[in-house]
Amino acid sequence: MESPLFWSDVYCEINQQSKVRSQYYFGLDVYNFEFIYQTNESGIKSPGKATFGGIWVTEDEPTVSFYFSLFNSIFESLELVGEIRVVLPPLYFFPSKFSKQAIALNLLGFEEIFLDVNFHIDIGKWTQDLLSKGNRKKIRQFNEYGGEIVLASSSDFLNAYHVLRMNRENRGVKISMDQDRFVENLVKLPGVYRTYLAKVGPDIVGVAYLVRISDEVNYVLFWGDDINFRHLSPVASLLNFLVSESRRDGCTILDLGISSVDGVVDVGLARFKKNLGAVETSKPVYHRSNQSD
Repeated sequence: MESPLFWSDVYCEINQQSKVRSQYYFGLDVYNFEFIYQTNESGIKSPGKATFGGIWVTEDEPTVSFYFSLFNSIFESLELVGEIRVVLPPLYFFPSKFSKQAIALNLLGFEEIFLDVNFHIDIGKWTQDLLSKGNRKKIRQFNEYGGEIVLASSSDFLNAYHVLRMNRENRGVKISMDQDRFVENLVKLPGVYRTYLAKVGPDIVGVAYLVRISDEVNYVLFWGDDINFRHLSPVASLLNFLVSESRRDGCTILDLGISSVDGVVDVGLARFKKNLGAVETSKPVYHRSNQSD
């Protein structure tokens, strides 16, 4: 089974994320694994720049005992001091692998310090009927205005980034990726990163930055609208399009990301995603102060 994006060599290289790749012998079996992390002054975090981390094992169905032993081995080999933080994926993502890692971390003395709230679209079950009445109305209005959703070309990348940057600045926050990295991802990994534009005539009224993180999952890393066109709620039309696009990609999940910060829910954002027909799951974060510190 091919490693998901966050464990791939090219992602780790572009994002200066460290990776342990090796074989681990457990009983009579041998397993190929990758562990992603980044070191800082306080210790290590898995992942580094990725959305979530932990151990990726190519083979199916390792046991809790296996993960307990492998985590121990990894942490000893890295000769860690300070704290260790592990952000596991949302519960929908390969639960047979990561639910066992959660148990193993608990057994190793890690504390679940919070649960972030993640939302995703179950593509096989989603229909427009799951959209709120208001969002269905906005999609009709967007279409009546001649709105369309198109794949961005390279000449659109900077304008798309500007829309996303201004969308966040209007809310008093900053976008978490700089312009150069935004463009570099699209240029170097065009099969992984895509930008979609909601347009009314020549105007870019909304943007979605989509990432293929595994064969099964598309992830909306960023999306937002131009404040001057908010009355059309272009993000609803983007969502409607991205579900169809993800279905064509053969995906089963469209991940809309978290709606919380350090476990504290942004109620408005959570409500917005629920009104798009998204399903709520948790994304656990574990912490341990290393005993050799």
